[in-house]
Amino acid sequence: MEGVARTITSENYDQYQKDAIQTLASYVQKQRLALPQGEIKFYRTVDPVLTGTLDILSKRIRTKLNQLIANVDLPGCEQLGRVTDAKEVDIWYKDIITLNDSLLDGANISLDEFTGRNRKFAASSATQLAPTIGKVQSKSGPVNVVYSRVIGRPQIKFKNKVDNSGAPFVPKLSYKPNGIVPFKEGSSHSHPYQYEITNIKYPSFIFEKNPPINYPSIETTPFTWVDTLEELSAVCQKLEASREFAVDLEHHDYRSYQGFTCLIQISTRDEDFIIDALELRDSLHTLNNAFTNPNILKVFHGADYDIQWLQKDFGVYVVNMFDTGAASYILVTLDRSAEVSLKVYETFGYDKTGKGPGGYQRLLDKWRATLDRQQFAVFRSLHEWRDTIARLEDESIKYYSVVYNIYS
Repeated sequence: MEGVARTITSENYDQYQKDAIQTLASYVQKQRLALPQGEIKFYRTVDPVLTGTLDILSKRIRTKLNQLIANVDLPGCEQLGRVTDAKEVDIWYKDIITLNDSLLDGANISLDEFTGRNRKFAASSATQLAPTIGKVQSKSGPVNVVYSRVIGRPQIKFKNKVDNSGAPFVPKLSYKPNGIVPFKEGSSHSHPYQYEITNIKYPSFIFEKNPPINYPSIETTPFTWVDTLEELSAVCQKLEASREFAVDLEHHDYRSYQGFTCLIQISTRDEDFIIDALELRDSLHTLNNAFTNPNILKVFHGADYDIQWLQKDFGVYVVNMFDTGAASYILVTLDRSAEVSLKVYETFGYDKTGKGPGGYQRLLDKWRATLDRQQFAVFRSLHEWRDTIARLEDESIKYYSVVYNIYS
């Protein structure tokens, strides 16, 4: 009966989940259609009541974001400062989304344990249960929303074993397409394309003032799922013949210490590609022919992490990049984009001082905790133990034990 709270049990969980997905999808659809896209500023100027309501809502959202940032224990959240206005949300948008995704992953794991689906199976287990599927109505018809249950970890099948030792990262390049200066294979602590990026001569077309080109609709745009070498080769040829293309990555880090890239999404003016980065992991270096070509413009949004993930997972580098995330808050956009593309992926060891991001001392300071000598020694030892085990098993530290459990 609607309006009556239901008790969630392992028997009714599947139906409860499907109902929740449908309810949320319906609510989001109604809210999306309630206010025309791009007209919020206009309505603010003509409707003071709406302006007041939006200001109150914005304040509530900022408060919740600050509570999230202040209390969550996830790698990288320490670099996020207090959110005071919308511009900062735009700057940290990708970090906040990653943070939220990690929390949802943790909630999914907990729900799996509650319903009995996840019994802490071994990493090498091939066990895989059927997925839960919920149907959501969209303009184009019903859409299946798939919630996966227990699956094996993809990194088990990686050809090259993941190294979490903290040893210096060595670029995976075996050859250097579009290079001006030679690259010595096996060298570390340097960006293979530093000279090419810092001495780039941008193609003249990016400085030309032209009217915006509207992108075609999703329905009329060809789409290709890429998971074979033949398909990857065809994509590379199309990219190498393009003048510009857009790139975005999807990354997973809940069941991995450093995380890994799962998908690479690429769009040209005429076509969309989604590359299975797990299936083609050892062959994606072939993208370098297009990604390092200084005459082809690569468009990213908030590429700080994308650039490092491309290096770490595939040995792919980017020359001539425009970061729309940088463009949203800085005027010298080309300089900022070049700065992002020069980022170098670096490994990291355990922080013995405890003062770095996620360090034991920094966490205690954050919580204003007071421990005696014995309690402090136990907390510090457990904090290091968690990091050591996570590295050895290639799991994220939050998967094994959140810091709150260690502290308690």
